[in-house]
Amino acid sequence: METIQDAKKAIEGAGLIVSQSSFLPSLLIGSSTRDVGDGIHMYEDACGLNQRNGEWIVLFPAEGLTQYEVPGTLTEGVALILAAYRDHRKNGGLFKDACKRVLKDADQYLIGRSLAGV
Repeated sequence: METIQDAKKAIEGAGLIVSQSSFLPSLLIGSSTRDVGDGIHMYEDACGLNQRNGEWIVLFPAEGLTQYEVPGTLTEGVALILAAYRDHRKNGGLFKDACKRVLKDADQYLIGRSLAGV
């Protein structure tokens, strides 16, 4: 996999909804969308794939105001995203829990702050 277009094609091939930024090398990915009014569509079970300083980062939801940011190659990122959605389809529950299950030592990728104590 060499380009963001290759990644988009592979992810869409797995039945997921993908939106590509026209300004940045990034993708917004979801299992589906729903209309929330005025033509605005909300992504369900969303994650992202961004390029930052020449490195690809997968952005997965986590607890509260936190997220998992997993660096790697474009190929590794797409494989990880597809694994998370496969797990979610198979096991159900919340998408953030599927993301945590597919990450080895998930806490090392945690970014942000918890809602605990708020």
